[in-house]
This record gives sequence, structure tokens and C-alpha cells, in this order.
Amino acid sequence: MLGLWGQRLPAAWVLLLLPFLPLLLLAAPAPHRASYKPVIVVHGLFDSSYSFRHLLEYINEMGQYGDTDYLKWLFPTSMRSNLYRICYSPWGQEFSICNYWHDPHHDDLYLNASSFLALINGERDHPNATVWRKNFLRVGHLVLIGGPDDGVITPWQS
Repeated sequence: MLGLWGQRLPAAWVLLLLPFLPLLLLAAPAPHRASYKPVIVVHGLFDSSYSFRHLLEYINEMGQYGDTDYLKWLFPTSMRSNLYRICYSPWGQEFSICNYWHDPHHDDLYLNASSFLALINGERDHPNATVWRKNFLRVGHLVLIGGPDDGVITPWQS
């Protein structure tokens, strides 16, 4: 994959976060659960039909993603009310959690600053929107389940 995009040096903030990498590794799913990440699904929507078929097979074999309990540790209650300020900044969009962040109290910031979720959801126009919609329609069967006690999204109504 690196060959496709060329080599580039990491941003300075990445180097500052390297000492915290062991903490993030503790939050990674156990190997026996072999869960997939949502970004794999998104990546598959933009690939060719050949690799898309492999993606569908992989998802069917692997099942559920896992849990996100570690987010409560990373972002305690005191930070929740201000997290949008970080996520809707240009450097905040470099973090995967901020790419999936949609604060309904700050829709204007979300629509203007989101470099991923607003595009995927079709809430902001972009050149690839038609192709992405066409690829999403190729998904044969999609089941999305959520509720107040799943612990994945807080508040779950979002």
C-alpha cells in the first residue's frame, strides 16, 4: 500500500504520540476474536469488484467488530463536551475517531470540517459521490444493530 501513495514522513504530532502506542495496543482486540475494523468496509466500497468479493467473504467469516470500552478511558466525561473542538480541527481529522465524529449540536462545523464521515454519508458534495453510492448498492445484505445498552455509541441515538 505504501508504494501506491509514495513515502512521506509522519506529522510531528505522530512522533509525539509514539510513547503512548503501548497503551493503545492494550486496547486492541484479542487475537482469538480476529475482528474487523469499520474502515475495512469503507475501503472495500472503493476497490474493484474483485477485491470487493474478498471483502464480503472476510466480513462473513469474521463477524462482529468488538467493543469500544477503551474510548471511555481515553475521553472521560469532562472532555466530552469539548471533544468537537478537537475533532473538527484540521489536525483532529487525522485521528480515526474524529473521522467518525458527528456532534449533532455542531452540525455546521461537522459539515464544513469533516473530511470523511460527511463525504461517506453524502452530506457534502464531492467528485466521487456517484461512484461511492454505486459501490454501496453492491452490498448484498446489510444488517445494522444498535441500542441503548450496546456501549458502542454514546448517546446511542446519535
